[in-house]
Amino acid sequence: MYALAGLSVVAFVVLELAFLRNDFSFKVVASTSSTTIPVFYKLTAPWSSQQGSLLLWVTLSSLWSSLALFLTRRRLRDIAPYAAAVLLAMEGFFAALACFAANPFQTTPPAQTPSNGQASTRC
Repeated sequence: MYALAGLSVVAFVVLELAFLRNDFSFKVVASTSSTTIPVFYKLTAPWSSQQGSLLLWVTLSSLWSSLALFLTRRRLRDIAPYAAAVLLAMEGFFAALACFAANPFQTTPPAQTPSNGQASTRC
């Protein structure tokens, strides 16, 4: 659980940096951001799409699950393995969705990478 929490935090930070740096080689950044968007909106942009919000869900729930398991590790020793199994099954499902069904790190072909993002062309 702790490894999943750490890896999902790293993945979400990478996605945040892609939005802040206007890295339009990621499809999610190219479709939901532009160079004219203020920094505050770029910070909140990752969860404006399905891919980013699913990654945020995995990150937050794995952090809360890790915290719950860490705080109850000594008191509830008899049910902690079952709780960890249920939490990991739930996290595994959402992580699999984030990896295979709604991958936030899907890239655009270099020839199709927009220079200003798709959001700047919308009315």
